[in-house]
Amino acid sequence: VFREVSRLGERLKKLDDIVGTLTEAKAAILYDWVNDWALKDARAFHPWDKKLMKTVKSFYSPLWEKGIDTDVIGVEDDFEKYRLIIAPMMYSISEGLAEKLEGFVKQGGILLATYMTGMVDENDLCYLGGLPCGRLKDVFGIWNEEIDSLFPEEKNRVLLKDGTAVTAVDYCEVIHVDKAEVLATYDSDYYKGMPAATVNKYGDGKAYYIAFRDTGEYTDMTVNALLREAGICSGFDGELPQGVTAHTRTDGEKTFVFLQNFSYSPKSVKTEKEWRVFETGEKLTGEFEMEPLQTIIIYKP
Repeated sequence: VFREVSRLGERLKKLDDIVGTLTEAKAAILYDWVNDWALKDARAFHPWDKKLMKTVKSFYSPLWEKGIDTDVIGVEDDFEKYRLIIAPMMYSISEGLAEKLEGFVKQGGILLATYMTGMVDENDLCYLGGLPCGRLKDVFGIWNEEIDSLFPEEKNRVLLKDGTAVTAVDYCEVIHVDKAEVLATYDSDYYKGMPAATVNKYGDGKAYYIAFRDTGEYTDMTVNALLREAGICSGFDGELPQGVTAHTRTDGEKTFVFLQNFSYSPKSVKTEKEWRVFETGEKLTGEFEMEPLQTIIIYKP
């Protein structure tokens, strides 16, 4: 451990130019502790485990795998600097947060929300007048009639517009479309043929709603599609193999990319551009190998 810490200290001495640089993320995931507590206290749904954190991670994973710089933000943070905000299982939403989310979409942002959105306020009191709460019904262009909590062994199929089928587990909300466009429908049970995923144009932006929990495939497809729509890409141009991600920092003039191999095996990384290794000045282009658990800091000359 001492030798490892010593090597790290020697390396940090060479990184003065990176101290003070910032990450300018355009994607964010909304997470709120009040919402977490409210969900844990709720006796409805699956009372033993709502899997909030697992769901948050499932939306973060495709961003991490593509090397997309992503902030995890709270309800009081500034939304205006982001192009895409993902808000998984936001069961508890205050009127102030609903207003902020509406403003974000109205001004051109892309918002992705899921089942359980806006059922109670910050005091854990149920909203009257339909769900999701207040103005969010107009933002998403839907209203939520009820939620079907499936037993662990139960599943449903969801059909996308192109005929592709994905699996629904745990939760299937029964929603009705007001102004939104239907992107997917349920394939069985008493709500067969009803909307399972929607999108609504609101102001200059769009609000996407996923009414069911999937096994991961639809989450990945949706996040990747929204990244393309929002024009958000990684600071690294090349292909990132499984276990390797990229993180970007800038001082306003020069951009530094941290390539990190989180796996315990070597990985081949490809790039069509010419980079330089920050610490050595070595040129890096084409295909190169990363050692297990290695971090390489690169920049464009």
